[in-house]
Amino acid sequence: MSAQLGERLRVERARRHETQEVIAALVKMTASALSAMECGKTIPRSDHLAALAEVYGVTMDYLYGRTEERR
Repeated sequence: MSAQLGERLRVERARRHETQEVIAALVKMTASALSAMECGKTIPRSDHLAALAEVYGVTMDYLYGRTEERR
């Protein structure tokens, strides 16, 4: 998995000043699953990635590091 994806997930959560538990609940996953994604241990399912992008107000391409444009 791209280390950049995990880092961007972590940065976007920090921008919102939210815990992993809060974000995980919003996208219907466990906090431990989100933690594993942020650490680069697992790849998010497409539905979870889409939900995270929506919550953070960014594109999936941004999260994957394919673009520097957040929207």
